[in-house]
Order: sequence, then structure tokens, then C-alpha cells
Amino acid sequence: GICCGMQTMAGQLGGVVVPASHREYGYAQVRARGHSSLLRDIEDHRTAEGYGLLDVWMSHG
Repeated sequence: GICCGMQTMAGQLGGVVVPASHREYGYAQVRARGHSSLLRDIEDHRTAEGYGLLDVWMSHG
């Protein structure tokens, strides 16, 4: 998933990943920023400003 991938990259690039003090579960929306062709036309909703949003499920804990 998005979070696991980001944590893996952070660790590989010298960062430190530590557990949060509380767990999070539930629905959220993610806004992909940038102009990557990988993310082109992948969206569930659009904001009034025209930004694409993805519906995601958080499961941190």
C-alpha cells in the first residue's frame, strides 16, 4: 500500500520509521500531487479546484 511503500523508501534512504502512539483505521482521501504519467486519470473524485482524489482505507496499527 501507499504507507508501507513510503515507510520502506524512507528506511532505505536513511530515514527512521517508528510506531505511532495511537492506531488509525478508516476511510480517507489522498491527493496525488505532481504530474506523473503513472497517476494520470487515476481518481475517484475531483475537488472544486480540479485536483484528483483517491478513496483509500487506512489501517495503521
